[in-house]
Amino acid sequence: MAFGVFAGVLVHGVMAGTDASHPLVVGLYVATAATVSGLIAMRIAGATASAPAPAEPQAAKGRGDRAAMLAAARETAAQRTAAQRTAAEG
Repeated sequence: MAFGVFAGVLVHGVMAGTDASHPLVVGLYVATAATVSGLIAMRIAGATASAPAPAEPQAAKGRGDRAAMLAAARETAAQRTAAQRTAAEG
């Protein structure tokens, strides 16, 4: 919806704006249209970086058993809790 509103406002500014013939305003219209169009093209092309996959817990690397993965998750949670306590105290 925002892209449609942007396009409508841009067309309205170009067609009905009182300053639409001023070179600075024309440059502003061209710059904003080019920027938004370029960003849309990048998004469509998938050029934006995707989030990296979460790292495998250290204790579970090379093992496929559930117990090792749960132990690693508990260890990580305990480390985070300890770090949060340290940060709260300091």
